[in-house]
Order: sequence, then C-alpha cells, then structure tokens
Amino acid sequence: MFSGGDQGKDMGRVAGLRSLAVSFRYIDTLLGTVEDALGNPSPRNRAFCHYIPDIPAAERERLEEGIRALRERLTGEMDRLGISSHAGAVPASRAVRADLATIAITLEELTRKDWTDLGWTQEGAGDLRSVFAGLQEMVGDLLDTAGSSGCRSPPGNEWDKRGGRHTLHERGEENG
Repeated sequence: MFSGGDQGKDMGRVAGLRSLAVSFRYIDTLLGTVEDALGNPSPRNRAFCHYIPDIPAAERERLEEGIRALRERLTGEMDRLGISSHAGAVPASRAVRADLATIAITLEELTRKDWTDLGWTQEGAGDLRSVFAGLQEMVGDLLDTAGSSGCRSPPGNEWDKRGGRHTLHERGEENG
C-alpha cells in the first residue's frame, strides 16, 4: 500500500495515518450526531429539545442499519490500516473538567452582564445573579468531584468556589 522505505517516507506514512485517524474520528463523531437525531429527540438528560422527530420509523430503521454498516466498514478499514480506535483520544476526566470549566466561564459572563440594559428590572437582574450564583456553586462542586479523579489537573490549579473561577496557587498559598 505504501511505497519506498526511507526515513522521510516513513515519516510521511505516519503523518498520513494520523490524518486518516483524525478524519475517521470526525466521521464517527458525525455518525454519532446522526444517531442522536434518529434516537430520542429530547433525551431526559438534557434541558433543551435538540431535534423534532420527523423521520418515519421505516426510514429511521434503514438509516440506523446503514450507519451500523458504515461504522463496521470504517472500523474494518482502520484495523486493516493499523489505526487504533484510541488514536487522538483524550482522558475522559480532562474532557469533563474542560467542559465544566467552560460552563463556569459562561456563568461568570452571565453574572457580569448588565441585565438592566436588556430590559430587566433591578430586582429581576438581582434574581438572575442569584440563579447564576447557585449554578456556579453547583458547577464548582462538580469541578471538585472531577478534580478528585485519578487524572488530576496540573499541581496548583484548583477550583475556588468563593470566587467562582480557577485560582492558581503557589506552594500551597493562594495567589490571588
């Protein structure tokens, strides 16, 4: 399948396999999104409905079977090419912490927004800030839990629930 054998071509093959792995992972991600749309349109674990169920059952079944076949072919080709299904994978703990940190940042931005400029009364804006503070505390607890897993953040990077943000610590003393 590959030609040549010198070091430059070997490096090119490795780069080509990495590129294929990234592309195949992307295809798999998109297939997962299609499967989500075909499945429960409003999963009970989500606050918002993402899809309106408008695909007839027979068509949905054909699509699901086609996706299974496509994914089987994809994994077969990956095996044939020597591409690991773990290529490009990140630790789940890192993904969880990153997404929770993004939620914390979003809530902080919402807290700082002047809601009276958007038509809210002072009282209504205060109520929103209380909602955001409560959500921030919950996210802080989740970040604490995520930080207690075996794959921790780099030393000195902890969640500070008082300030609702990540705070760097030097030699165990708060730096800010």
